[in-house]
Amino acid sequence: MHKTTHRPSTRDIEELARLAREARGEYGRGKTPKSEFRRLGFKILRALAAELGLDENAYDLRFQPGGPAGSGESVLHADTVYVQFCQDTGYGLMFRGCRSRTDYTGKTNQWWPYARLADWDGFVSAVRKAGASAPAAAPLPPLPVRYSL
Repeated sequence: MHKTTHRPSTRDIEELARLAREARGEYGRGKTPKSEFRRLGFKILRALAAELGLDENAYDLRFQPGGPAGSGESVLHADTVYVQFCQDTGYGLMFRGCRSRTDYTGKTNQWWPYARLADWDGFVSAVRKAGASAPAAAPLPPLPVRYSL
């Protein structure tokens, strides 16, 4: 039986990596590649969400445009994982486990070099592992009631 894959094209991966690498300085002049970075980021993040088995209502996609000198940030935020594509600072893209879509600090940041994004199966596996190590948030106990006389 043929396994369905949601792997992004090599061309899209290479173009996202190029835009992330070359972000410094060129984003503030003329026609900005920020919209292309956003489009490709969302396309690849949707493919990642599909590979992780996430229903489209089980995650948020966001884009923070940032200032004129940067690429902006494309973000996938689900209940168990947070993945961010942004201008390459030498570390690559960032991902981590989290406990909910309102958990903005999550577990330990992990990095995946843009140059290795073509290893799609390895990347998906690393993100899946980060999410598996982050159990869903338990409900908070009620606050104690204190009375003063």
